[in-house]
Amino acid sequence: SVSGDVAIRNIKGDLSAASVSGEVSISGAAQVSVAKSVSGDVSILDTASSVALNVGSVSGDVRLDAVKAAQLSAESVSGSISVSNGGSSRATLKSVSGDISYAGEIVRNGRYDFQSHSGDVRIGVSQGAGFDFQATTFSGSIRTEPPTALRAATSTSRSVRGTIGDGSAVIAATTFS
Repeated sequence: SVSGDVAIRNIKGDLSAASVSGEVSISGAAQVSVAKSVSGDVSILDTASSVALNVGSVSGDVRLDAVKAAQLSAESVSGSISVSNGGSSRATLKSVSGDISYAGEIVRNGRYDFQSHSGDVRIGVSQGAGFDFQATTFSGSIRTEPPTALRAATSTSRSVRGTIGDGSAVIAATTFS
């Protein structure tokens, strides 16, 4: 669509959706590979895809709830990115001026990269997840909860590194401010 919203529900075949100045909303789909908007929000709900999922918006929020994908890439220039109840063995979430929130499964040997230039990065993991954690900031602050959960932790006012459980996955979080 050029100037309208796109809403797709319960499509089980290969799917790509985009809008220039409208929202993109997908639910109950399978095999989603692309969902993008230039000036609108992108939301995906209750979707499982065995292919790489590439999601983005230039000036809108990206929201994924109950989304599982082989690989997940989400980007926004001036919006937030939120992933809840998701799962992927490789996730890359990037925002220039928005917050990033990830509350999903951490897969053994997975890789999770979260980057925001001027926003908060919040990560919630389930109990029993094992990962190596690295967080850095230039002018922000870093807080882990509970603060003593990281094994072999090293920290400064601008970085934290440590291990949870078996350390099989990698989580890297970076924010400038």
